[in-house]
Amino acid sequence: MADIKEILVGWDVGESVSAIARRLGYTRVTVRKYVQAAEQVGLCRGGGRRQEVEWDRLAEAAIAQVTKPRAPGSARCEVAQYHTYVEPRLGTVPLSVLHQRLRDEHGLRASWRTFHRYVQAQWPERLHPVTRPRARRHKSISSSLGTGRRAKAQRSGADANCTPCS
Repeated sequence: MADIKEILVGWDVGESVSAIARRLGYTRVTVRKYVQAAEQVGLCRGGGRRQEVEWDRLAEAAIAQVTKPRAPGSARCEVAQYHTYVEPRLGTVPLSVLHQRLRDEHGLRASWRTFHRYVQAQWPERLHPVTRPRARRHKSISSSLGTGRRAKAQRSGADANCTPCS
């Protein structure tokens, strides 16, 4: 919380967001996020001297504002409409097929990633990690050709009987 107070005090006395970020080792986006949150709870730039208790209150309010959980987005709400469609098919029909069917047959506009995140949040115990078989390693061409001069010429694509084209 001390760093958040430093951000707010620095901004209040006229320090730029970039200067505060450099001084404290945060990104400008982070500094701006806390300044905007503090403005929403009543901080005005150049508001004069404040007691330590007031800075504590502003910092706590800014932290609460920044860490407040976001409401679900419209895409997530759209996927939630198909909850009863997805639940009985989960585990028997691949997720990619479910997503494609919802898009093709029901008009779902949400991306695969949004759909997958929703399913992961709703049924974490029913999702199994996909294990893909490892590709077989084939014998490389260079090891099957040998190590002699002819093999080296074959590997490089050169042919002893071929003259260079002009």
